Amino acid sequence: MFFLPTYNRPERLANFIHAYVRTKATAPVFLIFQGKDQIAKYEHIANQIPPHWELGMLPENVGFVA
Repeated sequence: MFFLPTYNRPERLANFIHAYVRTKATAPVFLIFQGKDQIAKYEHIANQIPPHWELGMLPENVGFVA
């Protein structure tokens, strides 16, 4: 399983999604959006997120280590 936090990097997330789909990966992914103010930046790739991925959201950016 991948735990994939993202904050202010929609292009990098899009690259990961494309690679995941292109390689026919099947590993589960838990995608964690950090900062509710960031969601709008990801809207253009929302329809590319594989349907079997789990999504989570942290209201504030707590940083990767936190």
